[in-house]
Amino acid sequence: HATMMAVSDLPTQNYINQMTEAIHFYGSKAAFAILQKAPEGFGVVASEGHSGPPMPWNPPGPKKAMGRDEMNRMIDEIVSLSRLYQSLGFDMINLHMSYGTTIFAHFLSAATNTRTDEYGGSLGNRAKFPLELCRAIKQECGQNFMIEAQLSGEETGGFTVDDLVQLAHLSEGLVDIFQIRAKDVDLAHPTGFNSVEGAPVTIGYAEAVKQSGAKVLVAPMG
Repeated sequence: HATMMAVSDLPTQNYINQMTEAIHFYGSKAAFAILQKAPEGFGVVASEGHSGPPMPWNPPGPKKAMGRDEMNRMIDEIVSLSRLYQSLGFDMINLHMSYGTTIFAHFLSAATNTRTDEYGGSLGNRAKFPLELCRAIKQECGQNFMIEAQLSGEETGGFTVDDLVQLAHLSEGLVDIFQIRAKDVDLAHPTGFNSVEGAPVTIGYAEAVKQSGAKVLVAPMG
């Protein structure tokens, strides 16, 4: 519920500062999460309704395809927010790219990204916008400010395990941790109870990334 907080409010900032100091006192790192929705009336592609499941950050209704101006504004907003949270003691940002629900997940998935420009087609093109964001965060906040990408290991009819492995290599130096989740919301929530003995939900995805030699940490959920 952190998105409900008025982070520009000084008493709120004071509280957050105390919280991150307490986290650091016990030798841990503090991360904040971004559940980013597209600008009002925009999506990855032009559509008459939803791209992916309806969520608060994925409202219904007709959409125009995001252009360079909308992408730049979104990058600027998240970079500014990252810098603010860094000044309040946070060490890391978590970018939600799972389940085909956020704008970044929509860019990554061939099921929702059918663009024909430089941001569509191959996984390298579909990953361009999320990686542009990560590069901008690193440039503003420094290489030691960590970025964690929350990803589904695969999605039915969209993002694949091969995409995941390729993305891990493209992300070297930009993304520090892949938090790997299951295919959909129901499989991944609650994370502690959905894997059964002999059939873990996310370990295979982590194994694929590690065996590829990609220089990124993997944190499989569940």
